[in-house]
Amino acid sequence: MKNKSPVIIVVEDNRWECLGDPANSRHKFLYETLVRQGGIAESVPDGKYEYNVMRKGFRLVASLEPIQN
Repeated sequence: MKNKSPVIIVVEDNRWECLGDPANSRHKFLYETLVRQGGIAESVPDGKYEYNVMRKGFRLVASLEPIQN
């Protein structure tokens, strides 16, 4: 079974940080995809989010979902 785990994105003071395992190829792919998409917009409120990418046909669809505390 393929790894579908998201990475955690922490947004604070108009900056974002990606928390994941750099040795994990899935997390590395997600980080590189996020950077190619331009990162996290400044309009995203401070908080923790899950960032993931899913294949839909021939396209990749990214999602950024808030983590509920």
